[in-house]
Amino acid sequence: MKRAASKNWIYLLVTFFVAFSVTLVTAKFIRSLFIIQDQENAPLEESNLAPEPVAELPATSNFINLQPIIDDWITTVPGQAGVMIYDLDHDQIAASYNPDQVFGAASIYKMFFVYDGYQQIDAGLDQGAKPFVTTSDKGPLTLSACLDLMVRESYNGCADPMRADSTRYARVESLINTLGLTNTTSAGLYSTPADLTALYRHYWAHSELSDDSWSKIQDSMLHQPETTYDWRQGLPAGFRIAEVYDKVGWSWNERSWDIYDDAAFVVFPELNRHYIVVIMTSGLPTYQPLVDLGALLESAVLSGGTGSQN
Repeated sequence: MKRAASKNWIYLLVTFFVAFSVTLVTAKFIRSLFIIQDQENAPLEESNLAPEPVAELPATSNFINLQPIIDDWITTVPGQAGVMIYDLDHDQIAASYNPDQVFGAASIYKMFFVYDGYQQIDAGLDQGAKPFVTTSDKGPLTLSACLDLMVRESYNGCADPMRADSTRYARVESLINTLGLTNTTSAGLYSTPADLTALYRHYWAHSELSDDSWSKIQDSMLHQPETTYDWRQGLPAGFRIAEVYDKVGWSWNERSWDIYDDAAFVVFPELNRHYIVVIMTSGLPTYQPLVDLGALLESAVLSGGTGSQN
């Protein structure tokens, strides 16, 4: 009888320990589930898992009225001039002078044909890699090479046959009409500061161009080498901080500049400011007034300008 009681006691003891162990394991399992759930719902703390901070450009500051700069500058210009400065960030004119006066555009007309050429390539209606022209100084050139050279070096070896192509010429005239450039004629050979500004606004939006084409155009306008000529001797030379994406057009008569024009995108990366600056002139003895204007504009933008307003 004592042996039976002893066995029962051992059996109860073993059962108690088994039950206790099962309860303990179950409790730990349930507790771990709650901990995992809490960790999933808890906000991230600063740790190695936190995302890296993203560098952001500064918010664009107030609109700068640049009209006083132009009003003062124009009194120093010895010839005829027309100017338009357009603030792309605020979508409004920052300054103007004779914006609708017609001037000779000289080689700036090439920007109409360049836009058309890239548009045709991006629409799949032309191929950049196809041969376009063979010139005596550069040899065989593709269409893409010509579109680059027409901006980078204002190369007439590509521009002349492109302008002589009646189909391309007609498309450029259609582009001019579509943009409503009523003071632009001869496929861009004559134009106004206001009309060229409208063309550049169309470039800036580049809704008909691929990002790749827009990047190529910007590179052609920014990196222009000194060849026989210095393509950046005018407006771009007045800037030291800003990036100036420029196309120049000129005509020299051995005594003065019958035409000296610059049409540019002027970008201040650290300030997140973007402008179109178009200057068209005639009868200047030197291009120095354009250099001076570039310096004045940069100083005004960097200092916040005069007559700032919201």
